[in-house]
Amino acid sequence: MQKVINSIKVEGYVRSVVIIFYLEMYIDLLYGGLINTENDYLFDIPENWGPNGYLTISDQFTVLLGNFFYFTCLVFPFVCVYLLHMKSRIKFGTKSQEIQFDSYYEVLYEIFKTKNSGMFHYYFVYMMRRFIFAFVTYYMYDEVYTSL
Repeated sequence: MQKVINSIKVEGYVRSVVIIFYLEMYIDLLYGGLINTENDYLFDIPENWGPNGYLTISDQFTVLLGNFFYFTCLVFPFVCVYLLHMKSRIKFGTKSQEIQFDSYYEVLYEIFKTKNSGMFHYYFVYMMRRFIFAFVTYYMYDEVYTSL
């Protein structure tokens, strides 16, 4: 498992770009992932997959990418809370460790005071509001749910 984690590990400033990408595109990615879940029946037929499958390579890629974004959008808010908790609660061993942590994840808290816990977790609340909005609008589209 460690080999897999090391092979997909994002290092340096690319990590900040990925975080900003998910923060800004969160609702779009979640909607795309939710819509893609309607294609999960395609996984039940093994003949759909592979170079000679019934689905084209681009369709296979789209289904896999949609599921990837769906699962990462479900996990991302909790990863942000974990990182913010590490910054606010855990004391770093050395100043260089804290500087390294800040260079990776400062995009999440650079405009907030790290001592104010409520405001510090702004992005978690922001993403959870978007998460709830996306699920309500996706699953409760009938006329009886108009008031929601």
